[in-house]
Amino acid sequence: MSNSLKIFFILFLLTGLAAIFRLWQLDKLPAVLHRDETSIAYNAYSLLQTGRDEHGQAWPISFESFGDYKLPGMIYATSGSIKLFGLNNFAARFPTALAAILTIPALFWLLREMKFSKKIGFLAALLLSLDFWHITQARNAYEPMAGLLFSVLGFASVLAARRNSKYFVLALLFYAVGALFYNMPFLLLPMLYVSSWWLLNRKIDRSVALALFGVLALIIGVSWLVRGVNASRSNTTVFNHPDIVAKASLTTHAGLVGDLPSLLSRGLNHHLLWSGVQVAAGFVAAFNPTYLFFTGDQNPWHNLREIGLGDMNPALLLAFLLGLYAVGKNIAKASSKLVLLYLLLSPLVSAVTIDAPITNRLLDFHLAVLIIAAVGIDYAHQTWWLSKQVRLRALFAAWVAIYVGFLAIFALRYFFMFNPLLHSFWNPGLPEMIDKVNAELDNYDRVFISSDLDIAYTYFAYYTPFDPKDFQTRAKWRKDGFFKVDEYRKYKFASFPSFAQLSPENVAAIFNDDNKKLLVVGRGEPNKDLSLLWEQTDWRGRTLWYAFAVDIEQAIERLQVLSPSIARTSVIDYLLSCQSGRCVVNLLNQSSSDL
Repeated sequence: MSNSLKIFFILFLLTGLAAIFRLWQLDKLPAVLHRDETSIAYNAYSLLQTGRDEHGQAWPISFESFGDYKLPGMIYATSGSIKLFGLNNFAARFPTALAAILTIPALFWLLREMKFSKKIGFLAALLLSLDFWHITQARNAYEPMAGLLFSVLGFASVLAARRNSKYFVLALLFYAVGALFYNMPFLLLPMLYVSSWWLLNRKIDRSVALALFGVLALIIGVSWLVRGVNASRSNTTVFNHPDIVAKASLTTHAGLVGDLPSLLSRGLNHHLLWSGVQVAAGFVAAFNPTYLFFTGDQNPWHNLREIGLGDMNPALLLAFLLGLYAVGKNIAKASSKLVLLYLLLSPLVSAVTIDAPITNRLLDFHLAVLIIAAVGIDYAHQTWWLSKQVRLRALFAAWVAIYVGFLAIFALRYFFMFNPLLHSFWNPGLPEMIDKVNAELDNYDRVFISSDLDIAYTYFAYYTPFDPKDFQTRAKWRKDGFFKVDEYRKYKFASFPSFAQLSPENVAAIFNDDNKKLLVVGRGEPNKDLSLLWEQTDWRGRTLWYAFAVDIEQAIERLQVLSPSIARTSVIDYLLSCQSGRCVVNLLNQSSSDL
């Protein structure tokens, strides 16, 4: 078997292994699509059906979505997936899973272009195929995972251009496409392109100058195309963030109160100095072993805290430290310089954001850590396992056992326990609740969906699904932090006023000739005095969702009990005999003397 065929065969096996972990039960694990997934999938479906997004915009580049503004890459890719597989969870998640699977051979290519040995390339590909963060984040519609693929391909291409300048074209192509999927390649790749060429060549020839000009042109072009997305992300950086500006202003005034000269107080407490400290803190936070190996970030969509694990196999911590030692010993080699460059540049984008560290913006950093861990394992294999010292061989064997043990714990906990332990942020039981509501829709004039379900409309739009053409014209929007649908057909995406808040005014606002019988859906534990239609519980007996019905007579009876002063007037008798919300409005418009 030729060397090329051997490489292809091994990569085929590693890619197949990665595919098993990322595709098995992709539609069922996690059990629920979160709001970003449903938004991506529904906009993709809307494009496929009508050529317009949920807001009625024809083939947009920046998707307004619910006000968070999404890049177009993943939505258009998901349109193709839905075309192939239909509107379902598998189709919504398949583009991300595919990007993750393709990253396995892409990583091998990158390491070979970095001048690492084939052994380290295969080892890194194996670690990536089995690593916790890469498996779990590949199993939802996740733009950063596609961004990571293009970061790897772009970096590998620009390194390959050292031996063939034609690869610059590929590097520019991967940069442009990656920037349409996620902001990370857009910001990171220019730094990698320029710094890697300076590090290895320290000269700018004609081909490099043209490539740099191409990168600059693409930065300007892509920035203009996705300007809506970039504007929406500006408030996530530490620069000019309101909290930091306010803190700087407060300490400036404190300095003045403490008799510091005005110029000195303003200089010491300038908001950019505060921002600089925040950037440094965010950069260092990425290297926190607790974050990397034991907890992950704060977002339940990204972490494995419910099953007691972090982003990476804890056994890789020792391998990473050994890898840093091996890289330091061989710092003169191009491979060592390049992997350190990747490690040190990749946290910068996350560091300038207010919520660092966050896994979304640190996938390249995770990959750099994994590459160095592969170097560490290779070093341990050569110096420990191949050593004649029994203790060193035993130490290496013990490390392998620990790694395999944690891998087994992850596989069993994630694939069999993650769904039963699903964090409330994922909205467990949501698809079943939506099915119940839609099955009963014809029996009610209006359905109130609790505002405890954030961005509720996007879940109903996907799981029902709403007819895109009708939704584009009939949905009524409001701005409440995000852009949210307030009403669509029978759905009212707002909490029903509690009975303790009932008054003639809100009875009149809720009930009218078209809304006499309402279905109200709530979340969590219901009030004990409610007469429930149904209650949806989990395997531990905890209430996830519940529903009750209310009509105008019930509301007025409650109003009569809670407001005795009103009950003594003729209002209640009139309302009960009229049984019409319009009568309520007419009465409320009358003067009190008329009553």
